[in-house]
Amino acid sequence: MRGLKISRRPLLAFLGTFVLLCGIFAVLGFVPFGGRSLLINDLNIQYVEYFKYLHTIVTGQNSLTYASAAGMGSSFIPIFSYYCSSPLQLLFALLPQEAILLSISGVTLIKLSLCCMTMLIYLDQRFGQRRIHGLLALGYAFSGTAIAYSQCVMWLDGLVWLPVLLWGAERILQGKSAKLFTLAVAVSVFSNYYTALMGLMFACLFVLARYFSEKPTIPFLTVLKKGILGMGIGLACNGWLLIPSFLSVINNRLVQPAQVLPSFSVERLIGLNNAFPFVPAVTLGQEITFDYAGLLCLILVLSSFFQRSRSKRKKVVDALMLLLFAASVLITPLYKLWHFLSMPYGFPSRFSFVIVFWLIATAAQVWESRDQWSLLWGSALSLILLACNTTITLPVKLAVAGLLMVITALLVYGFQKVLAVVVVGELALSCTAAFRSLDHDNVYDGYASAQEVLDYQSEVQEALASFEPVSGYRIENLSMRNQNEGLGYNYPGISHYSSTYDKKVSDFLEHYGVSHRMFGSTYQGTTLFLDAFLGLRYLLREKGEIHVQTQADHYSKIAETSTFEILENPYALPLGFVIEDHGDALIPQTTTILAQNELARLCGAEPIFTPLKDPDLFVWDGDELSSSPLVVARRPDAETSIAIYTQSLNGEDPLYLQLPYETDETWYQLWINQNYGRDDHTGYNAGAQYLGAYAPGEDILVQLVVRDELLRLSKAEVFSLDLSALANWTAQVQKQGAKAIEIRGSTITMQVEAEAGQKLLTTIPFVKGWKAEIDGKSVPITVFQNTFIALPLTAGTHEITLHFWPRGLTLGLAVSAAGGLMAFVSLLHIRKKTNCREWFMIYLLHETGGSLWNRK
Repeated sequence: MRGLKISRRPLLAFLGTFVLLCGIFAVLGFVPFGGRSLLINDLNIQYVEYFKYLHTIVTGQNSLTYASAAGMGSSFIPIFSYYCSSPLQLLFALLPQEAILLSISGVTLIKLSLCCMTMLIYLDQRFGQRRIHGLLALGYAFSGTAIAYSQCVMWLDGLVWLPVLLWGAERILQGKSAKLFTLAVAVSVFSNYYTALMGLMFACLFVLARYFSEKPTIPFLTVLKKGILGMGIGLACNGWLLIPSFLSVINNRLVQPAQVLPSFSVERLIGLNNAFPFVPAVTLGQEITFDYAGLLCLILVLSSFFQRSRSKRKKVVDALMLLLFAASVLITPLYKLWHFLSMPYGFPSRFSFVIVFWLIATAAQVWESRDQWSLLWGSALSLILLACNTTITLPVKLAVAGLLMVITALLVYGFQKVLAVVVVGELALSCTAAFRSLDHDNVYDGYASAQEVLDYQSEVQEALASFEPVSGYRIENLSMRNQNEGLGYNYPGISHYSSTYDKKVSDFLEHYGVSHRMFGSTYQGTTLFLDAFLGLRYLLREKGEIHVQTQADHYSKIAETSTFEILENPYALPLGFVIEDHGDALIPQTTTILAQNELARLCGAEPIFTPLKDPDLFVWDGDELSSSPLVVARRPDAETSIAIYTQSLNGEDPLYLQLPYETDETWYQLWINQNYGRDDHTGYNAGAQYLGAYAPGEDILVQLVVRDELLRLSKAEVFSLDLSALANWTAQVQKQGAKAIEIRGSTITMQVEAEAGQKLLTTIPFVKGWKAEIDGKSVPITVFQNTFIALPLTAGTHEITLHFWPRGLTLGLAVSAAGGLMAFVSLLHIRKKTNCREWFMIYLLHETGGSLWNRK
C-alpha cells in the first residue's frame, strides 16, 4: 500500500513479546512448555469444541451453513462469526484435532504478540519513533484486559485490530485516503464482529476528541465523509457474516426476557479503579474493569492534567473522556450500549480494551511534555487511587506503592534504561500473576491438565469408533466435559451452549425437562419417552460413575471400551416419523411430566405417565423427621434435607419425581434410598428426576440435601411411566419411521411411507431458511409446537428432501458483493487521481524547465 512506511521496530516488538510470553508460559507450565493447557472457564466448557468443529469445515468434512450437532441442528455461521472467524484461528484449524491444545496456545501467544506490534505501529505513526513506545506497547499486550480475557481468545482480535483501526483514522485526519481505515474495518469485523463494533464505537469518540482537542486542518465534513464511506464499505464486505448473525441474535438474545436492573451501579464504578498490577483476574461474579496498562502509563496519564505546557482544551477533552468511561460503567443503559443492549454475563466490562488503548495513547502523547512536578503530582494521585482500591490486599498495595515510587524516581531523574528494565519486569510479573489468578481465584476449576484433556479426547474417540451408529439418530455422552461435544466429536446430539442458541429450541427442551441454563441445554437424562421422541438412540457412559438418572436398566449395552460403555435405547424414534395429523394445539406451560403426556397424546400415544398418590413430604433434621410443607432454612448444626416417601406400582415401570421449585437458585444433592444420585441446581433443572424401578409396594426414600441456605417446595409429585404403553407406541411409530436418512452438508434426505390423513413429524428445529420437497416438488413447511419441521403427506411412499440456506445469507452475499465493488471503484478512483496528479507535475516540470523543482 503506497505511502505506508514501517520500520523493523514492529517486528522486533512482536518477537520480543513472543519470547517474553514463551518464558512466562514455561514458568507456568503451559503447553507446549509443560503439562497444563490454557483450557479454563468457557474456553474449556464451550469454545474449544467450536475450534475442533472448525477443523472439519476447513478440511471439507462439514458445512459452514448447517451443523446438525449445533442445538439439534442449526446454521453454524452465527457461531463462526462470533467465536472462530479469526484468520489465525482458521490457519491453526488446519492442524489435526489432536493438536488442539497446541493450537490454542499458539493462537494466544501470537495474538498477544500482535497486540504489542500493532500498538507500536500506531504510536510510531502518530508521534514518531520513540523508545518509550516499546514499553507502552508491551503494556497494551500485557494489559489487564488482554490477560484476563485471554480465556476468550476470540476477543483478542479486537485488541489486535484496534490500533490499526485508529491508525487508519489518523491517516484520514492527516488528509490522506481512507484505504487503510476501510481495510482495518473489514478485517477486524471479519475477525470478530463483537469486539470490532466496540472498537468502531470508540473510534468515533476518539476521532471526535482528537478533532476538537487538536483542530486538524482538514475540514470536519471531509473527515466525516471519508469515515462513513470507509466504515460502510468495510461493514458491507462482511454482510454475508453480519446479516445472518444479526438475525440470529434477534431470534435469540434479544428476545430473552428483559432483566429488571438498577439504573446505576456504584459497584461497577468502584471496579473501574483497577489500573494496577496484580489485580485478581476474577471474571466471574465481580464487576471489575480490567484497565491496567502499566504503572508508567498510569503516572503519565494522571500527570497530564498538571503539565503547564499542555493546553486547557486537551485537558478538558481528556477529562471528558475519563468521565465518559466512568459514566459507561456507572449508568446501566450506557453499559448495555457498549454490549449491544444486553448485559454481559460472566465477563464484565468487555469494552475495557478501549479504555486501555486510550490510556496508552494519552501517555504517549504527554511523554515529550512531561516535567518533574507533573510527574510527582501524577504519582501522588496514583497513590491515592491505590489506597482507594478495594480489589487487592494490603500487602500487595504496599508492594505496588513501592514499585510506583521507584518508577516515579526513575522518571524524574531520567534513568531511562533502568526504567525500561523495571517496567518490563513489572509487566511480566503482573502478566504471570494474572494467569495464576485465573487458575486459582475463579469460580470454576483452574487450567485443565493437558494430559487429562488429551486422554479424555482419545477415550471418547475410541468409544465413538467402537460401534456403527445408524444415520438419523442422536448420540449423547453422560460423562461430557463440554456441552458442545457433539460439535467437537462430530455427532448429532441434544446438548448445546452458545450465545447464538435458538431460543425456540432452548425453550422447548427446558419445557420438557432437559437441564437448562442461560444459553444452553445439557442432557443429564430425561424420561424414556422424551429420549425416544428426540431420537436419542445411543448413550455413552463412563465406567465406574454413578448415574442413577441414566435409566440404564432400560437400555442395552452394545459396545464398550476400557473407559466407556455404549448403551442403546430400544425405544428411540428416527429423525423423522409419520403420525396421524390431528392438528397441533400448543401445549400449555405446565410441569415437565404433564407436558410430556400431552406431547405423547399429540403423537398418537395413550397416556404414558400415571401420577401416584401424593407422596409424604418431610423435613429431615439430622435423625428426626418432622412433617412440614416446605423446608425454609438449613440449620448450621445439622444437615437438613427434604425427605419424600412414595411407593412403587409394579416392578417394571420406572418412577420419576417432579419438583416444582418455589425458591431462588440453590444447589442440592439427590439421594435415593440413601444412595447418592446426583448434584443438581434449581436454576439448571426443573425437570423430571429418574428414581428407578422397584418391587410393587416398596417404600422409596428420596432426600434432597440442601447445600445452600434455602429450598422451598410447594408440592412433590411422583409419576410412573407405563413401559408397556411406551413400547407399543414406539413400535407402531417405528414402523412408519423415516428410512435411508442422510445428512449431506445442509441437505437432509429420507424416505417415508404414509397413509391418507398423516403427516411427517421431524425433530429438526425449524428456522427461516428451510425448504422442503416431496417427490421433487416444493411444499410448504408447517411447524410443530413452534419448534420442529412437519410436512403434510398424501398416501404412498415419498422421497423427502430438506435443504437449509441460512436466513439473510443471500442478502448478505449481495451486500458483500456490493461492498467489494465499492472498494474496487474507490481504489480505482484514488489511483486515477494520483496518476493525474503525477502527470500534471511532470508536465509542469517539463514546461518550467525544472525550475519548479528547485523553487524554495
